Amino acid sequence: MKRGERIRESAYERFNAALGHANRLVQPTGYLAGTRSLTIADISMAAGLSAFENLNHVDLEPHPQLREWLARMKTEIKSFKKYEAGAIKYAAWANAGLSKQ
Repeated sequence: MKRGERIRESAYERFNAALGHANRLVQPTGYLAGTRSLTIADISMAAGLSAFENLNHVDLEPHPQLREWLARMKTEIKSFKKYEAGAIKYAAWANAGLSKQ
């Protein structure tokens, strides 16, 4: 195993641990900040997580509450679908470039 591979593996493990933490955060109320309504924490996390999802860099199967939360955020956050459309186009372009490497 090369040094870069260990770093990537370690980063993936930390990222997956953070997803596990977020999965636990949404369980009590359905929102990241523990509130009963949408906050900037939900908007920010949904945008970032959606980007990783569109780039195929995240697996939410081990985190069912987080997966359900993200699906709900995509409908609850006004204009999410509009802005995600641009992100999906970017992800397709980026993934095509990455597959050539």
